Amino acid sequence: MFKNRQGFTLVELAIVIVIIGTLAIFGLPKLRDAVEKAKSVKAFNYLSAVYSSQEDYFAEHDRYASSLFDLDIAVDEPEGFEISEIALLSGGWSQMLRREKGIGLYGAYTLIFNQDGFDILNSTVADDDHKPIHPIQIGVSSF
Repeated sequence: MFKNRQGFTLVELAIVIVIIGTLAIFGLPKLRDAVEKAKSVKAFNYLSAVYSSQEDYFAEHDRYASSLFDLDIAVDEPEGFEISEIALLSGGWSQMLRREKGIGLYGAYTLIFNQDGFDILNSTVADDDHKPIHPIQIGVSSF
């Protein structure tokens, strides 16, 4: 009466594949956004370290460093960003990170720090509505 089954039918396998595909369709965009958010947080942390190191350098030498080699930075450079040289300005400095191929929520964006910290006016990181994202919104609590 009952056969001894040795595996799954094609219909059962097709249903499992459809379910996995549906989950992937809904999950991958969130995963991409989370990965890009993590990359932007790493970039903020890097520029925060440059900012702190610049302040230490200024306290010791009464001027800002013109090169990253002069700074004592313990944070690795973020991957996937174009890192500008430190630009010395009248009474200050500036450094920019640019991500040309951001994905998901962020797209391409620019992060700029200067002697005052994060430069929200000139940085271009934005949300879906093209409103600037403040570092607090992406998980960076100090800058």
